[in-house]
Amino acid sequence: MTPSRRFRLTAAFAAIASALALGLLPNVASGQLEQDVVVSDNPADFTPQVLDGRVNAIEQFGDLVVVGGTFTQIQDANGGPVIDQPYLFAFDADTGNIDSQFDPEFNGAVEALAFTSDGGSVIAGGSFTSVNGSNQERLVKIDLQQMRVSPSWKGSANDLVQDLHVVGDDLYISGRFTRVGNSDRSGMARLDADSGTVDGTFNIQFTDAPRFVMGVLRFSIDPAATKLVAVGNFSRVDGQERLQVAMLDLTTNPVSVANWKTDEFPVFVPNSTITWCQSNFPSWLRDVDFSPDGSYFVIVTTGANRPKRLCDTASRWESDATGTGLKPTWATWSGGDSFSAVAATGTAVYVGGHQQYVNNPYVDQDCGVCIPRGGAIPREGLAALDPINGMPYTWDPGRARGEGVFQFLATEDGLWVGSDTSRLGDEIHPRLGFFPVEGGINVPPSVPYVLPADLYNIDTATGELRRRTYDGSTLGSTEAVPTGVAWKKTRGIFALNGRLYFGWADGTLRTRSFDGTSVGPMTKVKLYGLEAPPEPHTFFIPGTTIPVPGIGDHFSKMTGAFFDDGRMYYTVKGEPRLYYRYFTAQSQTVGANLFVASTNADGVNWKAVRGMTMASGQLVYASGNGTLKRVAFDGKPVGSPETIGGPLVDGIDWVSRGFFAFN
Repeated sequence: MTPSRRFRLTAAFAAIASALALGLLPNVASGQLEQDVVVSDNPADFTPQVLDGRVNAIEQFGDLVVVGGTFTQIQDANGGPVIDQPYLFAFDADTGNIDSQFDPEFNGAVEALAFTSDGGSVIAGGSFTSVNGSNQERLVKIDLQQMRVSPSWKGSANDLVQDLHVVGDDLYISGRFTRVGNSDRSGMARLDADSGTVDGTFNIQFTDAPRFVMGVLRFSIDPAATKLVAVGNFSRVDGQERLQVAMLDLTTNPVSVANWKTDEFPVFVPNSTITWCQSNFPSWLRDVDFSPDGSYFVIVTTGANRPKRLCDTASRWESDATGTGLKPTWATWSGGDSFSAVAATGTAVYVGGHQQYVNNPYVDQDCGVCIPRGGAIPREGLAALDPINGMPYTWDPGRARGEGVFQFLATEDGLWVGSDTSRLGDEIHPRLGFFPVEGGINVPPSVPYVLPADLYNIDTATGELRRRTYDGSTLGSTEAVPTGVAWKKTRGIFALNGRLYFGWADGTLRTRSFDGTSVGPMTKVKLYGLEAPPEPHTFFIPGTTIPVPGIGDHFSKMTGAFFDDGRMYYTVKGEPRLYYRYFTAQSQTVGANLFVASTNADGVNWKAVRGMTMASGQLVYASGNGTLKRVAFDGKPVGSPETIGGPLVDGIDWVSRGFFAFN
């Protein structure tokens, strides 16, 4: 360790020790740091080069970054001598300079890393059995001040360690082992991070792998350290059925299996007539990560082309959900290529793998070489998804696909990416790269306008844009808004983040900027082939037997539209249903999947809608007889509609080509 390195680390230790003594640092789970932006798509130039193998693990404490994997050779960012340093190295996060004094000798791969809570040591797990010539069975603790293996540390495992996290004084580990130290532990264990002794209050048995070797591949712990979600090759956890994913309750003593279960990741069943995902994978779940606020987690998978099944997907799950048969909040399909890593940072969900597309669910199960279908958006090897609905942002640096990404790490300065390929963002960054926060993308909140607001509508006959004030109960007088635009071809409209989005008579979705009075030029929203029905098979709306139409057929016949909670809701002429598709304004992305939100049985005659909007939890809509109604809305109508206007109430015929609220 160089003198400057030792000084910086010592200063960091002192600062953290003081903060801990004053109670200023919470004892929370380690995980992805919350970021306010989508990181830059231009990778930093200072990162070291990893010349072979792959990067499995990246951890940072202060300005010290430690990297583990299957590699054997590394090199400075600007070239220079090739350094033979298998499986583990360290470098400066500011300069990228490799630390020549940090050179432990491992005899096998490093799969996972974690700093102790004071940053004084780093713990590594993997397939190795020796470090610096001493016996270290798949776990080791390296003292960074003394630059040596901690001689009294007792951690060990009898088989591969694949993931680990430090939370306060606790070290959680997972892998293929059945014994940790002198204790029987199947798939997971909790140790004392200081001593390496096994914690007797954590004895959860992951068992019953249907094929191959049982193991817990990855896990994530929520920031409050109350929940743990594990994924891997198992079908029972402490005797309870849990198919490849399980949630543990860390608040109980001893730790227990939580009341959280989904059937969406069934294991391989020999001779079964139902093929969920390819059977040659030990587990087709690859990674999991909690959001920074702990409210949800995201799972990514491999597994082949299986329409409407969660193979080759990223999916969001709510942390507070309980019970059985749980479903994801959303899922996005690659259309046949694997996702291998995920990081949730609040603003974005980053996914990496060897995927070519996202938002690509309509792929033939037996496609062989898979091609994009309706809605498929190119995102080679990397994507940043909207946490609300899983739609991609514009962030698209690209990455040589290889097998995949094996580690994301979000910090206050950016996003580290570890993989098995060399091209990142159209530059050469072998197996290790960093996308800085500086120069990143600000994502405005996608929330509907609130009341009081101006309520705009488009007259059906004349196409004139009109507005009235509306405070949730009282409507003001009518005022024409002379925009100089002919709105007669409009088919439903909503306002979001200073823009208007509307269906058009030709079946397209169009948009203009809007400031309350004037509008900008009209442009088309790119639909990536959604205009036509899905091919090559007929697909159906989830939960129904209704075939999915081409979106152009819907947009040309829309009778009303509004936006809420990441969804573009709309009605269609002659149809008694309220539909929705996911929509993200930052990238103007429309979801490929079509859903039915409500039918006439919920109390609203959707077939009669002639204009509608959403503001402050109220759905305001016009019926074909000219009446204006409102009803509370939370994904579907809540309660009974109330008439607030119409020919017999205020003398106005409210039939319209579209409503929108704006303030």
